[in-house]
Amino acid sequence: MNEKTRVVLADRHPFIREGLRLALERSERISVVAEAEDGYAAALAAKSQKPDVVILDSAITKLDCVETINRILLNGYRPGIVVIIDSIDPVELHYLIRAGANGLLVKTASPCEYVNAVLSVSSGGSYFSSPITGHLFVQQERLSRGTNAFALTDREVEVLRLICQGFSNKDIARRCDLSVRTVETHRFNIRKKTNAPRVRDLVQIAQQLGLMERAQLTETPSTPLMSERRRALG
Repeated sequence: MNEKTRVVLADRHPFIREGLRLALERSERISVVAEAEDGYAAALAAKSQKPDVVILDSAITKLDCVETINRILLNGYRPGIVVIIDSIDPVELHYLIRAGANGLLVKTASPCEYVNAVLSVSSGGSYFSSPITGHLFVQQERLSRGTNAFALTDREVEVLRLICQGFSNKDIARRCDLSVRTVETHRFNIRKKTNAPRVRDLVQIAQQLGLMERAQLTETPSTPLMSERRRALG
């Protein structure tokens, strides 16, 4: 008889963990060897139990999901990682995959899909829910056509680059020969398309799109650039 796939299950809600445990173990091919309610506990459980797969809630607390994945993989033991997400956010998908997630499931996935994801990832493969696969395909298609994954226009890309360099709306308007109101509209559209309201998210997206060197994006509390960025991003 084949050994069961060993799983650590991390979710902040006890009743969700209980439901997932029942669904996974009903397959008789999976054993949940530990549960965790936050990112710290998940990393510790992965280190001690050495599971085949860790299932993580994307909204895990104390450590965010990306940091939890980083800590799990830094332990020297590399289990498969399946992340459960509430909604499809292109920024979040990018960072989760880059961090090392092998599988991404929407929370509304069927019990059978959860089982299939665990078994696929434990065997060295990957698994994505259909809505996520469709979204990733659209992103890849955009990239193959030479457009960015967020469908930003050329002008929006230029405004994003200048925002992340710390220029104010007035400075951007002067440089691009635009009105301040037009710059504000571009900034609103950038935030809407990327779903990235925070400064660090916009900076990371700019890096992803290759708009500037990482060194140019470094800021320290003593530099005036930091306050300029805050004013530019409101």
